[in-house]
Amino acid sequence: MAEQSYFRCFTVRQPEGYWEAYCIDLSLAARGDTPDAAQQAMLAQVEDYLAYVQSLPKDEQSRFLSRKAPMEQRLQFRWVRLRTFFRRLVGSDGKRFSSQGSAFELTLPKAA
Repeated sequence: MAEQSYFRCFTVRQPEGYWEAYCIDLSLAARGDTPDAAQQAMLAQVEDYLAYVQSLPKDEQSRFLSRKAPMEQRLQFRWVRLRTFFRRLVGSDGKRFSSQGSAFELTLPKAA
């Protein structure tokens, strides 16, 4: 079985109406008109970023793979993840996303 990399992410709706997705493990952000669009933009962003890191010399790669997001975003992720957990616990009437956002995990195969 191939090894996989996991990246913790979350979406939030901005007051202007668009959605932003953040990856707290790589300090990346993406935007979309819907939560799904923001998640897809984040997936593309992470894939592009990892491809760039793979193009670097091996001795430089580790510093690009340990870019933590600012503390404020990491705390916001924990808050969104907690709300997501409780929404699932009590049942969310079938809605995948709330109007405040949702936590999600990107799973990608590890590069050789």
